[in-house]
Amino acid sequence: MAESWRQADIVCPFFRNEDEKEKSIKCEGIVEGSVICSRFRSPKKRERQLSLYCEKDYLRCEVYRAIMQAKYSED
Repeated sequence: MAESWRQADIVCPFFRNEDEKEKSIKCEGIVEGSVICSRFRSPKKRERQLSLYCEKDYLRCEVYRAIMQAKYSED
């Protein structure tokens, strides 16, 4: 799959890729060698997620926080 031009704007360290056709965003998975795929009901909802969290404020993203808790927590 070809990468999108907007991937240059992504700041989240767990972002892997996105697919406009599938309306999805893929992030680093919790299990070694896996990915987390978030599929959205509309392109508008996917764009909102990319704009708000992947490109700007990833520390507030629920997927980012879940990955941090599962893989990098010191518990």
